[in-house]
Amino acid sequence: MEKIEFEERAVAFLDILGFKDFIAKAEQAGTNEHMKFGELIEVINNHVKFDNYELTTPEQLHPAYIFISDSIVVSAPLRNNNNGTTYSGLITVTVKVAQISLKLLEMGFLIRGGISVGNVCHSDGNIFGTGYIDAFKAEQQSCHPRIVYDVKAASLISGTSELHFGYPLNSYHVWIEYEGQWVADTLHPIYVDDSYYPGKRIDEITAPVFEKCKSNINSALKACPLGSPPRGKWEWMAGFFNAALRRHSINSVSPFIDIPLPD
Repeated sequence: MEKIEFEERAVAFLDILGFKDFIAKAEQAGTNEHMKFGELIEVINNHVKFDNYELTTPEQLHPAYIFISDSIVVSAPLRNNNNGTTYSGLITVTVKVAQISLKLLEMGFLIRGGISVGNVCHSDGNIFGTGYIDAFKAEQQSCHPRIVYDVKAASLISGTSELHFGYPLNSYHVWIEYEGQWVADTLHPIYVDDSYYPGKRIDEITAPVFEKCKSNINSALKACPLGSPPRGKWEWMAGFFNAALRRHSINSVSPFIDIPLPD
């Protein structure tokens, strides 16, 4: 019998929005959606398995993953002390899901997610526990394409008792307070993968990625009927995009001045 062990973990539940309609079109071989689906699967599989964060965290804190249909679950032990250095799984999980969210926006997909903390049993093929259930509930209760922290996770962020590399979590900038909630700062320039751009400055690396994201938001707004739920999500993302440009002083990319109307 498999040994069942629960431990306190940080858990993120992500939903790829619009995936069901997309996959219905992708079932037809030879279509653009079919080709894009293959690219999407490759990107997600590669990205969730590639831990560029592992250089600064012990192996015990590396995140575990489950990718099923339009859902991605990521979890990591909530706390770890290695040779006197404290590590937070909440930051580990946040960094990973923010990387995934930015990469998918670059491909034209929106992510909605919830993050919680609690007891979890996470094996290679399944996940159980209240931490997972609460992360799922947080995602379901968020109507916008953002990754929100529930009350339990938010209390750790805003408090001073939880540490990462010896510093309180509230001193890190991987999350922000936005519209009255703690959310992952998924449009932070630190999540742009610079491994493919050796020798370039961060602003040179960031601009093409943010321009691509802006182009995808613009195209989606033109394709969505006024008043439709999908358009509402893309309108919200346009506002979040503008706020990110201001927050991070990305002056090389212009904000949305007017929200595009459908073609």
